[in-house]
Amino acid sequence: MNSIPQVIKDFLGSEKAIAAGLLVVAATVFVLTGKISFAEWQSYTTNLLGIYVAGKTIQGTAQVFASRTVPPTKGDTNTVNVTTAPAGDGGAVISTTDK
Repeated sequence: MNSIPQVIKDFLGSEKAIAAGLLVVAATVFVLTGKISFAEWQSYTTNLLGIYVAGKTIQGTAQVFASRTVPPTKGDTNTVNVTTAPAGDGGAVISTTDK
């Protein structure tokens, strides 16, 4: 028997997916109790999916930019050294050097 693919397990385990799933379930309950129409449910879930996808896109883009390193420009003689000190010693020490 095939097991559930890891990507689906990751999706179902994410906080965003759980929140989106609960909101869809709540909207479905509203349809079943007559509080909203099916057309309103459809619009709501479409917007919810759009917000979810936009959030994941923004998060992924931010991670890409956060992991980028900027190469020094030509003629740049300044260097920055970052040393992480043990906890309790004040944290990171940043020093700059002009050459």
